[in-house]
Amino acid sequence: MMPVIAFKDQKRCVYCGCEFGRGKRKPREHITPRLFRINAPSGVAAACEPCNIVRAAMTPTELRDRAASLRTHAQLLDTIADRVDDIVDDRSLPAPWLGPAQSEPKPPTDENGDCAEAQIALHFSGFSVTNA
Repeated sequence: MMPVIAFKDQKRCVYCGCEFGRGKRKPREHITPRLFRINAPSGVAAACEPCNIVRAAMTPTELRDRAASLRTHAQLLDTIADRVDDIVDDRSLPAPWLGPAQSEPKPPTDENGDCAEAQIALHFSGFSVTNA
């Protein structure tokens, strides 16, 4: 069993291990979601904002279910994209997305105008999850 480190003394995100810089906000993460009303000091840890957002209030089972759903969704999106490419080629249709950049909808931003999705993607870009 790992020793519990007081929230104020935590220097790294409990999930991804990124280091909290000096003056960087250290969001509190309730290991047991707050809806279960367990507020013991050992139930609180420091988590970086991207991990905290991704975790939300999901239990480990819900996180695993969500991960499976996203993998399935990603596979479906790849299959559809491949099929669209095949249909465009088979029918000799124009593919304007391959030409000059088209105006695309802007992704959602946070209060600072930063793209929240890009921040999360960048945060996890070098992070791989392996089955233990």
